[in-house]
Amino acid sequence: DQIAYIHSLQKNTFLRTKEGRDLPLEESLDKLELQLDPAKFIRLNRQLIVQLHSIKELLAYSKSRVKVVLDPPYGDDAIVSSERSAEFKRWLAGG
Repeated sequence: DQIAYIHSLQKNTFLRTKEGRDLPLEESLDKLELQLDPAKFIRLNRQLIVQLHSIKELLAYSKSRVKVVLDPPYGDDAIVSSERSAEFKRWLAGG
């Protein structure tokens, strides 16, 4: 419940808590994605797995892509890749 999102930065993986602290992880995002509850977590792109409750706002970005505003803030733009966009929208709708 304390996980806001998990992100990779320069080939390292970090867990960001809801308080905004980054904790280093040994596992890759690919491995973590398989271990997390898919009802609560979704992979947005190659660098980011987010927890449902850390999503603050959604903004139209381009074509089918969506920009996700996170809390705590994520340094780069959190953009749902076009390949994952349809899956992301289904996930948000609860299906």
